[in-house]
Amino acid sequence: MFWNEAFLPNIGGVEIFTKRLAEGLIQRGHEIAVIAGAHTDGLPDSEQTEGVQVHRFRFLEAINGSRQKGHAALENLMELLQTVADIKRRFRPDVVHVNLAGANSYFHLRTLKAHPTSTVVTFQAALNDRFKTSDGLLAQVISQAARVVAVSCAAAENISTFTGYPRCKIDIVTPGIPPDHFIQCQASDASGIPIIVFLGRLAKEKGADIAVEAVERLNGAARLRIIGDGPQRKNLEDMVHSRSLAQFVSFEGRVDDETRKRLLAESSIMVVPSRHEELFGMVAVEGALSGLPVVASAVGGLSEIVVDRGLLCPPGDAKALAKSLEVLIKDRLFAARLGQAARAHALANHTVDRMIDAYERLYTECALPTGNSRVSRSVG
Repeated sequence: MFWNEAFLPNIGGVEIFTKRLAEGLIQRGHEIAVIAGAHTDGLPDSEQTEGVQVHRFRFLEAINGSRQKGHAALENLMELLQTVADIKRRFRPDVVHVNLAGANSYFHLRTLKAHPTSTVVTFQAALNDRFKTSDGLLAQVISQAARVVAVSCAAAENISTFTGYPRCKIDIVTPGIPPDHFIQCQASDASGIPIIVFLGRLAKEKGADIAVEAVERLNGAARLRIIGDGPQRKNLEDMVHSRSLAQFVSFEGRVDDETRKRLLAESSIMVVPSRHEELFGMVAVEGALSGLPVVASAVGGLSEIVVDRGLLCPPGDAKALAKSLEVLIKDRLFAARLGQAARAHALANHTVDRMIDAYERLYTECALPTGNSRVSRSVG
């Protein structure tokens, strides 16, 4: 049973992670249920979709309501807890996998006795100072978890620092990406103008503005293609217009999977100029699977993905980013070697099958016997 903040059709990193993991486990003979918050109107409270039992609840509304005076709000909270407990009793999971991102795990903790079983916790977002406490929801979730999982070494350090959980006890399982969602970029003509691609949400922490400034510093030696949308888009468009960069910077907006595959394959270099600590850096792996050399900020999990298969720069430093890009633009053979090495590493270490293997092993090792035999197959 997966315990999520949200699930499809809501789109986000955790939702895609859960979908890929659930699909793979179902193919291997396991039964999967998802309990998630309801964030989109019009979706059914319960449904069977692609072999997954999905149950949606307005968890946050119930928690906020219970803090107000009145018996109705408290009764609503208690009824919701009873419904969740009933679902646990019916499904009888061998393992509950909590993707910790919000307050929804409160309902898992309050219904532990309905069907005692092991909990696996995967941290899906970076922690900060407000989590340094010996009590509270996070501490309770960790204290009863059979296994705690991080998506990178940087994420494991983050968890240990802000929770006190021993670093040596944290399992590391990187998210998996289907290789067939990407095709290797074509070797570009050395005489052509290279295309630098930015892929991601257009928010300040992702640093698309740093990429624009870096391309401006290249004085026409490259073009920047921005794929994605977000709250910073208007500011970025104004920035491009005010600096007369329209012929060098294009905005593609949100695109479907096939269009993204094509645009990445047509590109020469990927930039990931994040200002904040990326626990993993999914976009950098997507660039690697496309055979692109990646120039990224030296923060968090990005450093682990790029290493010597790309170039790293200080976060927020457009001048350093421009210099790194200039190196790859001037030496196309070097850039191609980096892209090939990045793709080979991604194919060996960041596939969906590898992720499923790792989680299946964890589930088998920590599952309590329930008589279901859902998690009983041997894994090597």
